[in-house]
Amino acid sequence: DKRQRLFDLLELTSRFYNELLMNQPVGEKAKEYLRERGVSEETMKSFYIGYAPKQWDALQSFLRARSFSPSEMQAAGVVGEGRTGKLYDRFRGRIIFPVNDLQGRVVAFGGRIVPWCETGEEGKYINSPETELYEKRRVVYNLERAKSSLRGSNCIVVEGYMDVIMMDQVGVKNVVASSGTAFTEEQVERIGRFTKEL
Repeated sequence: DKRQRLFDLLELTSRFYNELLMNQPVGEKAKEYLRERGVSEETMKSFYIGYAPKQWDALQSFLRARSFSPSEMQAAGVVGEGRTGKLYDRFRGRIIFPVNDLQGRVVAFGGRIVPWCETGEEGKYINSPETELYEKRRVVYNLERAKSSLRGSNCIVVEGYMDVIMMDQVGVKNVVASSGTAFTEEQVERIGRFTKEL
């Protein structure tokens, strides 16, 4: 099943980036950077935060070895295609935040450039492109985790991944993010299934 293959690919990608951050030498500096920003290791594990090294094909090599094709990687939004037709890892030199659907399945990623890879040419944050599994206007970051806290309560809407993560870390569980994009009617409708107060 094509859709299930994409879900599997995105789940594996999430695990790959998390493993690099939590347990591999290449992620040490990124882990230290997150610690300096106040993120505990428990929170890094809980939100499955990861690290994408500044390499053009680290993820591709990993996924190819697990029998995923370049076209599947493109369909999942984790690789892009250059002008010459050569593929490249979309996320490089970035802290990675998996974005889940309401069922808790990974559908996309957000990536924040780390200071030592910053050139000023790239965006501070980049997100996955729209795919068969990910429609930006419909997905609300952290809603799958927050939904049980929203019943009988209100919902706090913040801008970005780190805002959600830091609030969750201090015990505020009824928090979601618009991920820095326009807050859409579809997102409001999704939240409205669980609470009527924002």
